Amino acid sequence: IWAFQITFSGPLVFGLAQLVIADHDGPIDRRDWIALALGFAGLLCSGVAIAMIGVVGLAMLVKRGWRVALLQTVPLGIVYVAWYLRYAGAAARVTDVSALFDWLRTGVAAAFDALGQVPFVGWALAVMLAVGLVLTWRQYGNEERRRRGAVVAAMLVGAFAFLLISGINRAAFGTQFAASSRYLHIVAALLLPSLAVAADAIARRGRAFVPIVIALLLIGLPGNIAAIGDAFSPHRFFANYEETMRSLPRSPLASEVPADVRPELVNAPVISIGWLLGAARSGRLPAPRPPTRREAMTNQLRLSLEQLDEGIGTNCERLPKAVIRQLPAGGSFIIRGPILAQLVDRSSGTTSDLVNFGATFFTGSHDHTVRNVTSEPLTIRVAPGRGMLCGSSR
Repeated sequence: IWAFQITFSGPLVFGLAQLVIADHDGPIDRRDWIALALGFAGLLCSGVAIAMIGVVGLAMLVKRGWRVALLQTVPLGIVYVAWYLRYAGAAARVTDVSALFDWLRTGVAAAFDALGQVPFVGWALAVMLAVGLVLTWRQYGNEERRRRGAVVAAMLVGAFAFLLISGINRAAFGTQFAASSRYLHIVAALLLPSLAVAADAIARRGRAFVPIVIALLLIGLPGNIAAIGDAFSPHRFFANYEETMRSLPRSPLASEVPADVRPELVNAPVISIGWLLGAARSGRLPAPRPPTRREAMTNQLRLSLEQLDEGIGTNCERLPKAVIRQLPAGGSFIIRGPILAQLVDRSSGTTSDLVNFGATFFTGSHDHTVRNVTSEPLTIRVAPGRGMLCGSSR
């Protein structure tokens, strides 16, 4: 329900409209050109359109032949490649097969769990899908399968293709992001026709199956409706974020570290502590409540470690488990990809919250140097994840 999610919902709507309008009998006519224009409109929104264009191309190849399939895909592919070469050629991509498989598996499992809401209902829906599609395959001959099943099969393939494409671009941020609702609602939309066909095939086997099928399809609705209010939790999210931004310039370290230190790299990567200090002194940034000990330590971590958009890492390794780094005053290390770090109080063993460093949506996924800008040594705990620690320094 974030406003920017129109970039996900837009290509889904445009892609489905392209599919519906292009799905007709006869030769190429005005409807096909309208469908192509809708596909182009989807392409203007985001890379979700790539999966949707693939869905249309596959469905048209099966139902109407290669000429229509090429018309609905090749012109749009040329536009995308031209954009990619000009604007996206340097963007990082995940090519690790195991990471992509984990992303795909997580996304599929999360989609079925979200549809079912109740424990084990997601598994039951997956079984219903598999059994129902087998029954459908046996029910019709080759020509009837082609006519009836092309669109449904293409959308089912498109659900997996969408997850794979999103994984290539986003798996570096962690496999858990595949379960984000921004991905799941696309997967669910592409899965629903297949689930409907499967449910119909099973229901036709006997009246006893009808209530079971209906229950499986409906049982998740109350939970999903209730989850709408919790999908983003804007009040809690923004309240915590506001408290952080108010308290950072009141930290004892705020006036001691360089003014260009950026303490919040995920949501405010261009805001420096110098700007926050000015806002606090002018009264534009009201005083917060007193921070808890953990919040104070987290603010200390944000201000102590400066991330520089430079450095070339060597001997970079993923972390199978958490590691402790002793970082002297002025010391630095290079990271590749996203890491989560905590400040550790050596005397008490208490830790701060985990803070993101490295690749984020706004800071990019190239190598970064992380440097201790305080006059005191720091004990940093780096959590295991997709990011890597590198052996070289600046």
